[in-house]
Amino acid sequence: MPGHNGESNMTWTIVLAGGTGSRLADACRRRYGYARPKQFCDFDGNGTLLEHTLDRARAFSPSTRIVVVTARAHRAEADEVLRDQGDLVRVEQPCPRDTTPAVSTGLLAVLARDPTAKVIVMPSDHHVADGASFARALEQACAIVDSDPFGIALLGAVPEGPCDGYGWVVPQRTVGAESKVEQFCEKPSAAEAARLIDRGAVVNTLVTVAHATALVRALEQFSPVWWKLLAAEPDEATLEDAYAKLAGENFSTDVLEHIPHLLRLVRLEADAGWSDVGTPARLDRVLAPMVTSLVRRGDLGAPP
Repeated sequence: MPGHNGESNMTWTIVLAGGTGSRLADACRRRYGYARPKQFCDFDGNGTLLEHTLDRARAFSPSTRIVVVTARAHRAEADEVLRDQGDLVRVEQPCPRDTTPAVSTGLLAVLARDPTAKVIVMPSDHHVADGASFARALEQACAIVDSDPFGIALLGAVPEGPCDGYGWVVPQRTVGAESKVEQFCEKPSAAEAARLIDRGAVVNTLVTVAHATALVRALEQFSPVWWKLLAAEPDEATLEDAYAKLAGENFSTDVLEHIPHLLRLVRLEADAGWSDVGTPARLDRVLAPMVTSLVRRGDLGAPP
């Protein structure tokens, strides 16, 4: 995309890669012999989910401005996937505590290097069939934030149908492909999801764009315990103790849902072929027919 590839670009991307992917454990076990986290899995021989995410990130940020947040338990898998990915910034959490601590950790790494940064947040477990369509939507989100330094843009995927298990975002009003946010609805039933679609709802991708300062304000207000802890740069023992004792927090439900007035929702059209590869059924839908058949039979060969 124009203006998003050079070293002069001030856009940073935080890639969230610390989850365990427990719902895909069986498929990952068949592929690798153990419950390897899905973001480090290559299900079809075309690269891991994390590698594909990094490819999408590089359309907006050079490798030196991509922060990958991982978890200690899967350092070996992260090393394996990231060793040939250039001069990325890597930060490691003691263990996963959902997305708010992960976003905070990545954001602090960005702030230490560039306090004026614009930031994209990308989960690493998504499938996108049409990268150009995805990039167009993200370009629009970046333009919104460029025009409003206090705003936060969120990509919402136009669904193929009322799939359950997703979080949904209902637009307040639509101006082209951009909307204000009326409400969030987390993991409704399929029947309720169908009603939400009638209201123009889209799936919450958690792909978020904002200036770093806007994210800091939101985290300070709605995740004060985690933010204060992490921003204080605790020693290793203190950090270990906090991760062992504190409850996890979700960036969408615990932060974004509290600031709908600051959010602008950008539609990611259905032709992007977006999916959160979070369940075996979704994995089946995004893989090639031959690989899908092998996964279902449980006899997919050894990993590449």
